[in-house]
Amino acid sequence: MKHGRTIVTADARSARLYECTKTPAGRWHAAEHDAIHNEWTERIEPGRPTVLARGPSASAAQRSADRKHEAEEMDRRFARSVARWIAETPSGNGRPPLTVFAAPRFFARLRDELDRTGVACILREGEFVHLLAPDLVRHPTILECLEP
Repeated sequence: MKHGRTIVTADARSARLYECTKTPAGRWHAAEHDAIHNEWTERIEPGRPTVLARGPSASAAQRSADRKHEAEEMDRRFARSVARWIAETPSGNGRPPLTVFAAPRFFARLRDELDRTGVACILREGEFVHLLAPDLVRHPTILECLEP
């Protein structure tokens, strides 16, 4: 793809892959090509007591600690899924490296998983999952990474 870049935006809930190309007028255009969502959060019912936090002897602190542990585990599992998904993304063939923007709370987990998989990408901190494609390519941080 001439004048194109591939970027991924990710947080603990979802990750989206965009192909960004320049229009004839010289502006960037982004098209979402793929996305994944955190299936782990759908498996845990909100407010449902966990195995450790059940029964009359379970304290509020124990329930709270167990929920935090479950949330951390769900984030870890999703980071692993995102890293595998990114690894399957074709970013070779002479194309510029893939740039991944991860939300601050998700950044370290995703970095660790990308390191484990050996994915060749540029990982930057940024919370951009909430932006629509047209707004994404107008954001100064995104524009900075798109320009050679």
